[in-house]
Order: sequence, then C-alpha cells, then structure tokens
Amino acid sequence: MNKFLYSIFLLCVLVFLSFFFLKNIAYAPENDTPRFLFENGKEILIEYADTQEKHIHGLSGRESLPENSGLLFLFEREEYYGFWMKDMNFAIDIIWIGKDSRIKDITKNISPETYPRVFKPQDPILYVLEVNAGFAERYKIQKGMKVNINKTSY
Repeated sequence: MNKFLYSIFLLCVLVFLSFFFLKNIAYAPENDTPRFLFENGKEILIEYADTQEKHIHGLSGRESLPENSGLLFLFEREEYYGFWMKDMNFAIDIIWIGKDSRIKDITKNISPETYPRVFKPQDPILYVLEVNAGFAERYKIQKGMKVNINKTSY
C-alpha cells in the first residue's frame, strides 16, 4: 500500500509541475515580445525590422498583421526613408518617428493599390512603425506624440 500511495503522490507532483511549466511556457513569448508604448497609454506588440533584408521585405507577402501589433524599422541614422506597398496584401498606417522618440509624421490608410508610389516623411526620421490602416485614427495617435519601446510608463 505504501508503494501505491507513493506512486500517486509522485504522479500528482508530476501533473502539478507539468501544468506549472506548460502554463509558463505558453505565456513566455508574450512576456518577451517587445512592446511599443504611445504617450497616450496605447501599447502594442512589435516585431523589429533591424537588418537590410528585413527593411527590404517589411510586411510584403503577409496576409495580415495582428491587431495591436506593428513592425518597427530601426535605422542607423536620420534620413528621409522611402516606403512603398510592393507585394502588400492589406492597407497600413505609417508612423514616422525621429531620434527624439517623437512622431514626426503619420501617413494614413495606404493601400496596396498605391504601388509603385513611394511615401516619405516630411522630416528626417530614425524609426518607422507600420500598423494596420485606421490604427492612428482609432487610437488618436498624433504628430508630436512621444513613444517608448519596451517601456511600461513615462
């Protein structure tokens, strides 16, 4: 009988540990996902476009972008970078951000049909955030607003 109770005890411990680790594994990617915070409190999950290859490819070929997420392009120096909608399957807003972490410009509701037109900011920028079309309007994202990456407060 002691062996039976011991076996049950071990089984319970294994089930508990399995549940605990599986639960943490399920949530780990979300907790590690980079976050982008707007001055007005709106937060989104982001992916980085931080290589030349990622800059060229961007969101091209994707069927959609998850709600409350975006692709953040990181550049080495401030310039007037141009973006187009080659091979895009959905419309986006482009949020142009300077080295001071302030929004310099917003180009809204750019549809795939605008290709080969090239969109550029009014001022030199260091970062570009691509989000679903209508995002800037829906969340009242405005020129001059400050942004933070991986921050939870200002």
